[in-house]
Amino acid sequence: MRAVVLALLVGAVAVLLAPSGGDCSRRSAAPATPSKGVAVPPSMHEPFIGVPFLLPGERLGIGYGLLGDPISAFEKLYLENKHGLTLVTGPAELVGHVRIDSPDKALRYVRLFTSPTTVKSFQLPVWLEVVPASVVDLEFLYGRKRTLEEVRRWLEIRREKREYGVVTDREWRALRLSAPSVKRVGANFVVTRGLVQITERSAWGTGIVQQVEETVSRDGRVTRNVVNKRKVPGLLVSLMPEE
Repeated sequence: MRAVVLALLVGAVAVLLAPSGGDCSRRSAAPATPSKGVAVPPSMHEPFIGVPFLLPGERLGIGYGLLGDPISAFEKLYLENKHGLTLVTGPAELVGHVRIDSPDKALRYVRLFTSPTTVKSFQLPVWLEVVPASVVDLEFLYGRKRTLEEVRRWLEIRREKREYGVVTDREWRALRLSAPSVKRVGANFVVTRGLVQITERSAWGTGIVQQVEETVSRDGRVTRNVVNKRKVPGLLVSLMPEE
């Protein structure tokens, strides 16, 4: 992440130092926005790997860019295909670009919007699934950690601090939370799982686990319905910036 941000900052400086006259074709393509500082368009720096629900020719990944005055870095989830990049703010942008035809794909699809690797891309409030550390692997993180050793190091920090909804296996058993379930209902799948809502960046969740049913259609439409809310004593889940 630091290397990406450094590269983007170099690009932004190049835009600021570009001469005002002469051949415009020699300047950087990144547009300047005087009222809001320099905007560097995003590019797909981290394509996800092993995303089984995407149609051929589509891919998902994290794009980085710079925006604002003072300049700050951002990361967002993007869909990339022959038409270019599309910012993903929720399931709506992926409708028609995915095929959900199995329970596994349904679960992985809804987890895309509550994953530690994507949740910072979305507008508040955001949702995090409370999971035991033992389920977090390369697949759960959509390949943003490239090796199991990277996953292990990431977990050493997150599970003790309960960041991104990850708790220790011992705590998971003590909290008596339920693992996600998926059932087919007609042409759709219904995923039931426990989520915690976060309303502020770098903030703690309330410790209230909401049992949510997410109805997923074959083309990627999602309807979320809160079935019940359960206060879990001692559970606080945080959304903290990556290091």
